[in-house]
Amino acid sequence: MNPTSHGSLGTKGASSRWGRSCRLPAFIMLALLLFTGSAEAATELKAPVKSLMKGHKHVAVVKALSKAEDSRVQFQIQQQFYGEAEAELALRLDPAVYDEVEVGKTYVAGFSNIRRNYRFRELREVDPGGYRVVMILAGGPALLDDSAHVRLLFEAPKADPKPAAEKLLQ
Repeated sequence: MNPTSHGSLGTKGASSRWGRSCRLPAFIMLALLLFTGSAEAATELKAPVKSLMKGHKHVAVVKALSKAEDSRVQFQIQQQFYGEAEAELALRLDPAVYDEVEVGKTYVAGFSNIRRNYRFRELREVDPGGYRVVMILAGGPALLDDSAHVRLLFEAPKADPKPAAEKLLQ
């Protein structure tokens, strides 16, 4: 019994209703890959750390002091990596993230009090709701558990990369 004569994915007996072999879809996929654009034409994706450390954003090591009813957590800034903010501030969080925050625990947070204007998207304005945790390019909130490795990510762009790489290997 020949396996290609009973509708398997072989090239002899497997054909579409138009009488062409199964290699046609593979050819079409290859053509789509070649003609949809090259890697050079693609826009550059920036590292999440770089996207947090620009503009009106702040990055700091913060300690959770208390939780409020309206998905806000009062934090104390212990170390600032980028931007300057008050020593204590309330950050608005997504409700799911708010539930996971533990009072007394330290985090590395990316936050801002600037937002886009609702009518004129190219304009920025001070957010009347106050500071909020921003989103990382990968899609999650910029509220990371504090660790030496996470801190190193935010210290490395400012410092000489060689000592930072040596710290990471230790």
